[in-house]
Amino acid sequence: MKGAAPAPVVLHGLQFLATGKIANLSRKPLCPSSKPFVTLLNDGSAPDPNANLIGDLFGRGASSELVVGRTVRGRVLNESLSLTEAADLLNRLEFDSYHPGSDNQLGEFWSQLQARVSALQQLPSGALLYSPPKPLAGPPSPVRQNCPYGISAYLRLWSACLTRPVRGLFVTGAPADLWSMASLAEKLVQQPRFSVGIRYGAGAVISNGPLANLEFGIPATAKRVGNDGELETAWGTNDPTAGPTDYRGDQFFDYYGRGERVPLVTNGAPWRPPGSHGQILFYVNQLPGQPYPAVTVGVCIPAGGPEQFAATRAGSRIAV
Repeated sequence: MKGAAPAPVVLHGLQFLATGKIANLSRKPLCPSSKPFVTLLNDGSAPDPNANLIGDLFGRGASSELVVGRTVRGRVLNESLSLTEAADLLNRLEFDSYHPGSDNQLGEFWSQLQARVSALQQLPSGALLYSPPKPLAGPPSPVRQNCPYGISAYLRLWSACLTRPVRGLFVTGAPADLWSMASLAEKLVQQPRFSVGIRYGAGAVISNGPLANLEFGIPATAKRVGNDGELETAWGTNDPTAGPTDYRGDQFFDYYGRGERVPLVTNGAPWRPPGSHGQILFYVNQLPGQPYPAVTVGVCIPAGGPEQFAATRAGSRIAV
C-alpha cells in the first residue's frame, strides 16, 4: 500500500460507469472541447515563427475580406482544409516556452490509443497521432492538460476512425451511438472541413515580418497577457442577441465567411452538429511597446467525432 501503485485507465462512458472499487477517479476525454482556444503565445521580443505559418498559408491561397455589419472583421481563406490538413497546420505551431515531447502522461495516453487504432489497420509508416515538439535542450516542458498539440492529435484520430470501427468509443453529440456500430460511409460524408481565418483587431496594421508582405493589411488585436505570459482572454465577445446583419461573435466567424445563417444554440443540442464545418481562427496580437506581433489561435470542432471518457486516478493528473 505504501509502494508505487499502478495508474489504471478505465473506460468511462455516459451509459456505463468506471468501477466504484477504484477511488479518486477523474475523466479524461479525447476531444479537447468544442471550441478550444490556445492561450499560449510567444512574447513578441523576437519574430514569431507562427507569423511565417500564417504568411505562407495566406500568401499561397486565395482569400477574401470578411465584412459584417459594414465593419471589416477579418480575412478568410477561400478553400477549406480537411481533417488531416487542419491537424498538420495546427501541429506546425511553435512556442518558445513549450516543448513537452512525448515522454509524459499525455504522450503515453495517445500512444496507447494509437495502438488500439493500429490494431484494426496500421497507420502510415511513421505517422503519429500525438506529435509535439521535442525539447531543444534541457528538461522537457511540463505537459499541459490543454496541450495545443492534443487538438492536432484528436483531428488525426477522427480521420483514422473514418476507416476503422474502433471499439470503446462513442460519437460526440450522440453518446448512445457506439463508433464501432456507426456507418463509416456516413461518417466519411459527414467529416468536417475547416475554414481558416484571421480575426482583425482595433490596433495598428502589422508593419514588420512576413505578415507585412501580404497583399492585405492585418490590424493587430490587443488581447491582454498575464504575468505568466499567457492570454487572459480567449474568444471575443459573443452577442446572443445579434440580429441578421450584426456580428454574433468570433466563434461564428466562418459562418459569415460562407454566407450561412448563424445557428441558434439551445441547451442540450450540439452547437455544431455532425456534418457541420469546423473553424481555425488566428489572432495576431501586438501590445504597445511589443517589438513583434505574436500569433494565437482558436479552433471550433463540430460534433460527430470519436470520443471516450477515461477515468484515471486523480493523483496522476496531467499538470496544467
